[in-house]
Amino acid sequence: MWKIMDIPKTVEDVELYCERVISLLEEWSWLYQYRATEILLSELLSSESLKLMENLDDHSLSQVPFGLVQSSWPQQLRFFVEECVRLTLKIPVRQSQPVKLTVPNKLRKCTSMKKQHEIDELAPYIMEHCLQSSISRIYDIGSGLGYIDRILATTGGLSIVGVELDSCKIEGAIKLNKELLEQNQSSNIIYIACRLDEENLEHICEQLQCYKENGCLVGLHACGDLSAVSLRQVPSKYAFY
Repeated sequence: MWKIMDIPKTVEDVELYCERVISLLEEWSWLYQYRATEILLSELLSSESLKLMENLDDHSLSQVPFGLVQSSWPQQLRFFVEECVRLTLKIPVRQSQPVKLTVPNKLRKCTSMKKQHEIDELAPYIMEHCLQSSISRIYDIGSGLGYIDRILATTGGLSIVGVELDSCKIEGAIKLNKELLEQNQSSNIIYIACRLDEENLEHICEQLQCYKENGCLVGLHACGDLSAVSLRQVPSKYAFY
């Protein structure tokens, strides 16, 4: 079964809202395959679109994520900006924040300051939801070098299944796990090298026996179409949350 968390009550039709979000992620998945600077240097954007961006002053450019569009922009670009704004939720301010996790310094090895900040912010919320919903296993989509996996395995005692396309990253994650974790902690993390798509996701769920226990599907950086594929294709019988 699905459990939708932290959706404000102002959203009257949660299923419709989720469908619109997934559709937008699918249509624009190509945009999330590249770093911002790489997009500007590649040939992904037309010369017309690049020129329009170049003509914006710094203040106007900073307002684009908040809905600033110009009538001269291509219709597709205007729709993307406007739809992002329409789908942005006004999340009520939490009365209390999750307890900050105490992370051993050794687990921050090879972790940039940006990545540390992301993990420090996301991991406590994952732990909170796992505790509330009696979740014992994490499925990390696009797990990379397993930064957040090691934190969740050591501080929360969770078992982790990392799914990653790049086998070199999996090798790096396993090497770091052996170096930084105790044997019993390292054995709680396994990795699968594969590309998630509509054809193989259900097979992977069967292979991992996901239906036997409640699981939490997470992605620190679910690039490209990973978010859309995962959200749309995970079968409800596998009790992902």
